[in-house]
Amino acid sequence: MANNPLLNTFNTPFNTVPFNEIKLEHFLPAVKKGIETGLQNLKKIQDNTEEPTFENTILLLESNSEDLGKVLTVYFNLYNSEADEEFQKLAEEISPICSDFDNDIYLNEKIFLKVKSVFENIDKLNLEDVRLTEKYYKSFVRSGALLSDKDKEKMRKIDRELSVLSPRFSKNVLNATCLVQIYNIQI
Repeated sequence: MANNPLLNTFNTPFNTVPFNEIKLEHFLPAVKKGIETGLQNLKKIQDNTEEPTFENTILLLESNSEDLGKVLTVYFNLYNSEADEEFQKLAEEISPICSDFDNDIYLNEKIFLKVKSVFENIDKLNLEDVRLTEKYYKSFVRSGALLSDKDKEKMRKIDRELSVLSPRFSKNVLNATCLVQIYNIQI
């Protein structure tokens, strides 16, 4: 793992991504490590016994999975620009585990109650903090936080299925586009 450039600080000018050092096999371990770190951070938020505040809830959610975000940004930028079969196949593996992680955040009752508590006291926050708190509250609600436990499980299954189908759809679109270009087909 120490040789994985995605798990290290980029020692490049302006901290730009060292694309020449990154290999396809670096992505999955980096995604898994990012999720592991994110889940540990979520547990800290969830297990905090202090009254929920912007600092101990919203701000921690905002920085919860920065490492994962960095890895996924690099992966999906490369995926969208040079998606060969190996990249496409990896997307079918990465997307479901990322979907599960998102659901672990947004369908987590304890964390949502903390976000809701901060949201209900929004009048005590400054304008920037209000905006971020509203963003998180709405994201939780739109992602199913208010659903019953039974409906949350349905949501997890639907999200999981979509996370598998979405990369396949992208692959099919890319393959169709290639066929159109190869055979100069008029649409």
